This record gives sequence, C-alpha cells and structure tokens, in this order.
Amino acid sequence: MKVKVLYALCITVIVSVLYSCSENNSASGLIEASKTSRIKKGEPVVFKVNSSETDSVTWKVTPATNTLLTAGKLTASVTFGAKGTYEIAAVSKTESVSVKVSVIDSLFNPGSGSQNLTPKALTGDVITIIPSAVDSLGTRALSLMAVTTKKYDCFGNYLISTTDFSNKVITISFSGVYVPESCNSAEQKTAIAYLFIQSITEGDYQIKVHTNGNSYSGLLNYSNKKFTFTWPDTKEIVISPLKIE
Repeated sequence: MKVKVLYALCITVIVSVLYSCSENNSASGLIEASKTSRIKKGEPVVFKVNSSETDSVTWKVTPATNTLLTAGKLTASVTFGAKGTYEIAAVSKTESVSVKVSVIDSLFNPGSGSQNLTPKALTGDVITIIPSAVDSLGTRALSLMAVTTKKYDCFGNYLISTTDFSNKVITISFSGVYVPESCNSAEQKTAIAYLFIQSITEGDYQIKVHTNGNSYSGLLNYSNKKFTFTWPDTKEIVISPLKIE
C-alpha cells in the first residue's frame, strides 16, 4: 500500500511540475530578431519581445561600444558599428530574456537586396555626426554615426548617405530617410547611418558634407592616434565630439 501511495504521489508531483513548466514557458517572453547572423556594420536590426507578463521592458546591449540602441516599450532597433558578437537583453520586473547576434566586417547598403523601402525628405532636419576611432579590416579607421534630430514613422529607419574618400578629401552626402513600408509601430524614432572612413594615415583632411541642397566644409587632423575636427556649422550638420582617440 505504501508503495502505491508513494507511486501515486510521485506521479502527481511530476504532472504538477510539467504543468508548471508549461505555464512558465507560455508566459515567458522570447525575443524575436529581424536578423541574428551575418549582420553588416550599419545595418539596423529590429528586436521584439513577446510576453504575456509585461507591457514594457528595459533594453540593453552588451558590449555597448559602437552601437546605437533605439528603444521602445516592447520593440527596439540596434545598429552596430563594429564586427563581433553582441547580446541584446530585455528586462522587466518579472523576467529577463536575451538573444545573441553576430556582426561581420562588411558595410550595409540599404539600396541592395529585396527591401521594399520608401524614402522621406530631410527637410528641416538637423544631422548629428558622432565620430569614434575603430580598427577595421586590419587598419585604423574612423567610424561616423549620423543621427537625425527629427523622428520618423518606424523602428529601423535608415539615413540615406554616400561617402567618398579620395585625395585627402572626405565627401559625405545625405539625401533622405528610408522608412520600411511594413512598419506598424506607433512610436516615431530617429534615423541613423554608420559611415566608415578606412585606411587613414597621419595628416590633414578636408571634410565636405551635402544635405538639403546645402554644402558645408571643415577640416580633420589625424596625428599621434588622435582625430581632431574643425567644424564651424551647427545649423544642419553637427559634429560632436570634435576630438577623439
């Protein structure tokens, strides 16, 4: 009799544990990512939490260096400026979930592939360029993260840009914003682009930036592993900080 009672008790405990685990798994949040591997530098990746236990989370990227996080309540967009493995975490009062992604040493071109994108004008916008020094393709490089001041209708908005580097002249052009047509987010977010100037040697360089039919120019000096910008404009194009190493 004791054996039968113990057996029945064990069955009850096992069933209860399985039921509890099933309940926890159904309530537990999972992160959906638009892409997790072979992500290119400057490519926006959208993350979304599916959770029945919360309507808001805190987003975190590790490591955070050379990344731009645009966070909403249950959705976030992350743009990566350097190759490597990153962990994106979503934390609420009741749970914490994360996903790892890998970024390769290639540059994102939003005009390639099968993306269905609609361009928006940059009228009235101010673009802030945030420089940082990185090692790319085995050489010293300058990473420029460009961010709009205005907000647009989606996560993963991409600032359309072109870059030319020749004869010690860096020319950057901003022509609009790509907003994904499939976007259904009610929260407006800024648009960004990562620009990379590779194989920089010591010396002085001229910088030219074009946007909204206007042209601006300044100087860049690279010496003793330090980048120093001379940039007079603050109306449409802002560069900050002006000194990095």
